[in-house]
Amino acid sequence: MPQRARWERIKHQKQEVGSELMKAFAELEEKNLGSLEGVLKPIDFNKTFGKNNKRITDADMVELIAHFNKVVLTDDNLEFPDLLGSAYEYLIKYFADSAGKKGGEFYTPRTVVKLLVTILDPAQDAEICDPTVGSGGMLIESFNYVESKYGSARKLTLYGQEKNGTTWGLYKLNMLFHDILDAQIENGDTLNEPKHREGAELKRFDIVIANPPFSQNYAAESMKHKVKRSLSVLDAHQRQSGFHVCPAYHQYAQIHRAHGGDYAARGSFPWR
Repeated sequence: MPQRARWERIKHQKQEVGSELMKAFAELEEKNLGSLEGVLKPIDFNKTFGKNNKRITDADMVELIAHFNKVVLTDDNLEFPDLLGSAYEYLIKYFADSAGKKGGEFYTPRTVVKLLVTILDPAQDAEICDPTVGSGGMLIESFNYVESKYGSARKLTLYGQEKNGTTWGLYKLNMLFHDILDAQIENGDTLNEPKHREGAELKRFDIVIANPPFSQNYAAESMKHKVKRSLSVLDAHQRQSGFHVCPAYHQYAQIHRAHGGDYAARGSFPWR
């Protein structure tokens, strides 16, 4: 923890608070590249918004810091160990609700997530991937499910990939707040450039779970992985149904079928 990022220094800032916070975040990321690379530096506390180019004032930030200074956030003062993680997910849900349809890009309703994970019933040592991971709710629920059922989820291996850089940052922070430190998280387009591979092949998993962007158009020609050759058989059906099944097909290809792998996605499928 660099000195600039310590609370004892931050809580006394009164001027140029946004700039000081950004410097603190930059140093904090530099000292913790393994878990925070690409997460904190893009945050701009001086960003303007609205027609009048408003921005958060020093007075507002000083007030917010003073409010948090009244709260003791040590583990022994929390109602339950995962309180910070739950609070972070609450905020993600709040912003997803306010964003309307766009919120679906990074958040799936928790009831839907719980249902999918319960149906899949992941094993204690499962390898689970969400190739359109958003803010990570499905992987976190899988972790919580295994921990509740078996007493520990430390044998579980979690993988994820997210195209949107900002959402990928949300995901990494969400994992940190839930004390899940070994998830293999990648930033990039899953279909055009899948990051989870074993040599020339897609990596296979015991479970693939996702809420993919069904309505997006993808061309097989733009996909770098050889699975694109198999997509041609779906072209005619896609044109007839008006439904782009590339995300679903890609996920199906990642299931470790030799071990009876499972696949679940939110949505309705025109094919089986």
